[in-house]
Amino acid sequence: MTITSYLTVQAPNNGNIFTYNPFAVNANIQTQTLKFSFDYVPDQIYTPSGFALDPNDTPPDNLSVYMAYTLSGSTYAAASSTYDYPTRGMIYGSATSNGSVTIDGNTLTIPSADAMYPASAVSHSASQDYGQVYTLPFTSGHTDLPIATSASVATQGSKAASGNASTSANARPLPIRLTSPNPKGHPQKGDGTNQFAYNDSIGLGPQKDFANGDLFLPITTTLINGTAAETLEVKPRLDWTTDIAGTTAQLLYAVTAAGNTIIPSTTYGPQPLLPRIGFDFRTLPTQNSNFGDHLVTQIVDGKKSDVAHIETFFQGDAINYPGNLPAPTFHNDDGTTDPNPASPPNFWYYYNQVFSKPANSFYTYHGNTRTDPASLQIYLNYDAWIPFSMPVFKLNAGKIQWIGQLKFTGIYTYIYCCGHESAHRAHLQAGIETGGLHTDSTQEDYISDHDPTGGYVVQGGGDGVSDVYEGIHHLNPQLSDTTGAYRLTGEASTGDAELLADIDALGVLIANKALWKQDWAEPKGCRWGKLPWPMNKPQWTFTPISGIDLDNNIMYGPGTPDLPADVLTNISQLD
Repeated sequence: MTITSYLTVQAPNNGNIFTYNPFAVNANIQTQTLKFSFDYVPDQIYTPSGFALDPNDTPPDNLSVYMAYTLSGSTYAAASSTYDYPTRGMIYGSATSNGSVTIDGNTLTIPSADAMYPASAVSHSASQDYGQVYTLPFTSGHTDLPIATSASVATQGSKAASGNASTSANARPLPIRLTSPNPKGHPQKGDGTNQFAYNDSIGLGPQKDFANGDLFLPITTTLINGTAAETLEVKPRLDWTTDIAGTTAQLLYAVTAAGNTIIPSTTYGPQPLLPRIGFDFRTLPTQNSNFGDHLVTQIVDGKKSDVAHIETFFQGDAINYPGNLPAPTFHNDDGTTDPNPASPPNFWYYYNQVFSKPANSFYTYHGNTRTDPASLQIYLNYDAWIPFSMPVFKLNAGKIQWIGQLKFTGIYTYIYCCGHESAHRAHLQAGIETGGLHTDSTQEDYISDHDPTGGYVVQGGGDGVSDVYEGIHHLNPQLSDTTGAYRLTGEASTGDAELLADIDALGVLIANKALWKQDWAEPKGCRWGKLPWPMNKPQWTFTPISGIDLDNNIMYGPGTPDLPADVLTNISQLD
């Protein structure tokens, strides 16, 4: 912010009066309009070509400013005697000086200085501070504030007298800025600022009654370059609002001022055991769409001033979503039913509103994400939202080629798991997969698929895919990991079954690549933190095989959000 203006206006000093005339009057009145200009200067950011103004750092619609005025002045008068030669007598002097100054409708009158011989000289001075608040509209980053001022001084005296008067008015513009959340932040554009998550308050001792979670928004307003006294004058003129809906309480506890900052605070619980800054929203929203982009608005004298964009999130691994879901039926790895099932975590509740889970699928705390070959039930666990890397393939000269890894997290992982396990189920139903490794089956596939060269498979273990299907769909019936891609994941013994499921899962991912914009899980969701890629790109990273350390499973290449055009996305492409 740059501010240019006249900062001081002073009526000219009238000087001393000393005259032989019977009376003399010298008066001056001056009016002037001060013009303050406010120009918004964006922050600078580093670009490949050097530092440049940040295009995302735009001025607010309005600027609130506290004008701090100091009015001051002085008067002086002195009288003496002198011999008047024409009358051959003594002349005894008298003088009067006065002055006043007005700025923005506030007037200071300096006490008049009156002197008459033989009294000694008389002088007076006075000063007064005033404050006015304005909310001004910004137009193209510029706004003006005209301030009307006037000042008058007068001295009057007889012979053998002197006097003077002076006045001044000083104005200090002090912007009233919302400093938390940061109005310069643009989380809706992916910069990772102003992000807040509903906490999981279970187990916080005396606060555990609020187990449905709280969202604390820290709010701070700063009177730029203001004093503590000036800040106290601004404090009662402020208010703050948000557009957050779907919560049960918004508790404003107190507003305090310290130095040049003003902070609204909340109390947590029936007594201020844990004072919190800003707004306190209790109970998570019912709908996933209630999270995300919101506004915090600073109100000054009833007028909208600064606005900050924020994003709200849920804790993905907490269990504090509103309402009561039916208790799911969980199965242990041995096929028995868990007698004490726990509710699934938040990510399962909210992600299902964005991308529906497969039919006949369950969340489980027991065992891995998997498809049961006997019941064809799908089980997803905590792995279904954490960072994950899947191999990507293409068909090259009649051979399936592993070309790189696609890394993602959050709702992408959830969509991948749903697509991957749905593919396993479909492949089992179609007879493509035999389920050999999931049972004690003695099917041909189980006993015949092996790697005679001692490569990436356990000797004697089948990959769970029909040898007949493999033979006509570019897979080697003698290898359980034809491409070698699954040695990175430890699934080489069933690599070809995973390959087929991954091909179909990638097609599901690509069809739903825009759903990352609805991922409000913290901390593993796609939108939490600074985005790796521009907003118009999917928030995943493809690393070609040339950028992967195959021995240590490390992707060291820079990666890209763009997949090659010829990747395999459906096993029908292998026909």
